[in-house]
This record gives sequence, C-alpha cells and structure tokens, in this order.
Amino acid sequence: MWFKVDDRLHDHRKARRAGKSAMGLWVLAGSWSAANLTDGFVPASLLPRWGTKADAKRLVDVGLWHDDVQDGEAGWSFHEWLTHQPDARTVRLKQEAESRGGSYGNHVRWHARRGVTDPDCEHCSGRVPDQAPDRGDTSGANPPARPDPARPAAAAAAGGTTPLPPQLEILKSKLDAARMVVRWDRLTTDQHDEIAALVDLHGDGPLIKAAVASHRPDSPASFAQAWLGIWKALPPPGAGLQLVRARCPIHDTQLDAAGSCRSCAADQKAAR
Repeated sequence: MWFKVDDRLHDHRKARRAGKSAMGLWVLAGSWSAANLTDGFVPASLLPRWGTKADAKRLVDVGLWHDDVQDGEAGWSFHEWLTHQPDARTVRLKQEAESRGGSYGNHVRWHARRGVTDPDCEHCSGRVPDQAPDRGDTSGANPPARPDPARPAAAAAAGGTTPLPPQLEILKSKLDAARMVVRWDRLTTDQHDEIAALVDLHGDGPLIKAAVASHRPDSPASFAQAWLGIWKALPPPGAGLQLVRARCPIHDTQLDAAGSCRSCAADQKAAR
C-alpha cells in the first residue's frame, strides 16, 4: 500500500508550524499505519522508532494528530485519515480480489485453455471463495469522503447483485485508482462475460486508456455499461501493424510485393 501525501503539504501552515522533525515522524508513522491497516492509529509504544514525545505533541498541537486509545492501547490517530487514505476494509477487499484474480488466471492458463478439469480447483468446481472478513464498521462518525469501491461488492455478497468475477474486480480497482469510479452492480452476468473476454483479448491497459479518453467532466459515466460499447469497438491487438517487407542484401532496397528487387532486375537487364 501507499501512504498518500498532498503535493502542497510542504507549504501547509500546519506543516510549517510542526517543523521538520515532527513532520518526519508524521510521514514515517503514516507509512507504518498504511502498511499495517490501522486506519491512521499509531500506538505510543512505536514512537521511539521515529521521533520524540515533543514531536508527537507538536503534531497534536497543530491538529495533524489527536490523542486516541484503541483496544486499551494509548497512542494517536491521524486527523481525517479516511478522508485522504483508503480504509482498511477496502484495502483487504482489493488484496483479496487481486489474489483471486491470480488464481483465476492460473485456472484459465492451465485448465480452461487445455480442457482440463481439476476437482481441487475452485474455478473448475464452481466454488466461490468467501468474501474478505469484515474487520469493523467504518461507517460511523468519520466515514470515507471518497466513493468506496468496496460497497457494491459488499452489497453483492449480501445477495443484492451478482458478485464481480476476479478479472473484473482487478479491472475495477485499477479504474478506481485512475479516478474512473462508477457503479458495477448493474452489470448482468452476460456483460460480466463480455468484459472478461475483452480483458483476455486486450489486457487491462487498453480498456483503462479507452475509459479515461472517453471521460467528459461535464457528463461523467455513472455505470460501467457506459464503457462496454467503447471497449467492444477497440481494434484487435496487432490490427494497426504493417507488414515489413524484406530488403535486398545487395542494394539495401525494399523488395516489392512479389519479393523481387527492382535494382537487381535492372542490373540483369543491362547485362544482357
């Protein structure tokens, strides 16, 4: 995971007031929290790794941290962590989707394309992996301010819609990262299959590029169906490639469509 830092942080009044030492603590503690999925909580026992009590007090005084206690352990929490960073539950769902995507890719490569059925393979047998465990409700007093890509998946798991296949979960997470956030819960099973086939044909990159190119700030897409027609219209891989003709080893000129060198033909004619 990444700990996100605003590119204007260097000139923010809170950062200026806190000072370089305290801001060093803030960045390192933020990296640790992102890696350990604590949603911005930093235990006091870890403070000596990166800073001093004076540094922590400055962060509290300027409003970048506030005192907190979680599971009986004292420490601090980042101010508005969930406004600027992804919450732990969303990260776990994304990691699980990527793991399942790798498993599905192996299934396609070693089973589906070879006509092999493995009873121990969850994809061959039709078993659906359990959803990532819910590690706590993040919908309380400080919910995420950005669209939560986990919510449609959670609703699907509850029986509201058909869950996305692993390939689509990965594509969705990459589009979310590119700020192409739409709803995927209205897709039909047939549309799932269509998009999965397009991912197999083109890969994620061209589909994401096409979605970004079609974005209109004054009329953004609301549902993934808006991109399906654009993706289906993409030319097949290699369609834009031109045949490179061989060259004559004597004159270093390009051979014609019949594979002959005009210069060689002229030389032969002159020699007669």
